[in-house]
Amino acid sequence: MKKLKTYGFIWLAPAFLLGMSLSVNAQKLPNVQPSTGLRAPANLKIDGKATEWDNQFQAYNDATNIYYTISNDSNDLYLTLQANDVRIIEKILAGGVTFTIQPATKKSEELPVAVTFPRMRISDRRSIVINIRNHDTNIDSVLAGINKQLTDVSKLIQVNGIDGLTTDSLISIYNEQDIKAMGLLDAKKAYTLALSIPLKYLKRDIDNSATFRYNVKLNGAFNGLKPPKGSVPITPGSIRMVRVELSASQAADAQNLNNPTDFSGKYTLADIR
Repeated sequence: MKKLKTYGFIWLAPAFLLGMSLSVNAQKLPNVQPSTGLRAPANLKIDGKATEWDNQFQAYNDATNIYYTISNDSNDLYLTLQANDVRIIEKILAGGVTFTIQPATKKSEELPVAVTFPRMRISDRRSIVINIRNHDTNIDSVLAGINKQLTDVSKLIQVNGIDGLTTDSLISIYNEQDIKAMGLLDAKKAYTLALSIPLKYLKRDIDNSATFRYNVKLNGAFNGLKPPKGSVPITPGSIRMVRVELSASQAADAQNLNNPTDFSGKYTLADIR
């Protein structure tokens, strides 16, 4: 009997320790990344992975439930973030993440530089979320397929405040402005989003101390990509109203999915060589 109990403990321990390690790691990290600049690794790629950081992040933000790191090199500013909760992943896919840069001290009447990614429609994300939520899915066997779906429908970046582009411009991920973004799932169903903005676009927002304010916002489903022009409009007569009773936790999840959550901080550029 003792031997059976010992085996049972050994079998359960890895899953238990994994959950504990994620929780402890989040507790150890600050809520907002320290403002001191962080030099980006020389091999940093915008590929939807955090391997260059050894999957370690500078902060875990409680308001948005994401891990994140901001860094820079001589040419670009980088944001790398990760979500482990499927509800937060769905929220990111629903409305995208907006990374906004503003001056640290001076007020500006100009539109701040803001980059939003991904931008996809409800029909694009639905099957992806279903696959992520499916506990019976063998993620090793279907991960490539899910990430191909993500890549196929995550072709647009929304940009504000960049000279030469109109307000709320939707540009291709293969753009002339050299703004890059990518988001993918890993084998543990964690979603990593990485993006970069050339520093040349941020000159008016960064003061002499090389410091600026930033905001990271998970926009929520109410701020999702609008249907394309020419699509069939939704009219009152085309909607069937169904009354659904939600538990308190389900109502809270729905509210979180629909409404924006965000946080702000300051960042000073690492030494630009």
